Amino acid sequence: MWYSDQLGTYPIAKPFQYDGISYPAKAFQQPTILAAATLYPLVIEKVDTRYYTMGAETKTFANDVWTITYAQTEKDLETLRKELVRDWLQRLDSTLAPTDKFLARSDEMAQWFSSWPINPALQAWRDDVYLQFNTKMNSVVGAVTFAGLVVADEQPVTIPDQPVPYEVES
Repeated sequence: MWYSDQLGTYPIAKPFQYDGISYPAKAFQQPTILAAATLYPLVIEKVDTRYYTMGAETKTFANDVWTITYAQTEKDLETLRKELVRDWLQRLDSTLAPTDKFLARSDEMAQWFSSWPINPALQAWRDDVYLQFNTKMNSVVGAVTFAGLVVADEQPVTIPDQPVPYEVES
């Protein structure tokens, strides 16, 4: 990306006019031509929109590079909590199938499916995944400060490989 106060922003190399002269897109390969036309590289510093809202834009020019930065404001604690809970529930949903969620609650389900054979390794995997996401959700919901919520969200959740199912003998 390139930027010039006179010419604007160029996300890709394309023909431009400066001082009555037309330049082809290949001019972007020539730093001396770009400098003469006041076109300099542009760096945009992004805001982590998971935790912050983007505020006012600031452009600075130093060492022949334009930099655009944005003020960042912490999201409201309850808004952020709701967004993180929704995100972690979606991650859980994409990890466990609907039947896995029921089978992870094996004690409750035993009364309905007591004669259904379950692979112990698969059951242990389901229980572990469910426990990890449950622990994550409890830490997100239990955080009382913005910093605590960010720390709770950034704690890793390691999902083990799902065990290979085995054939059930009849």
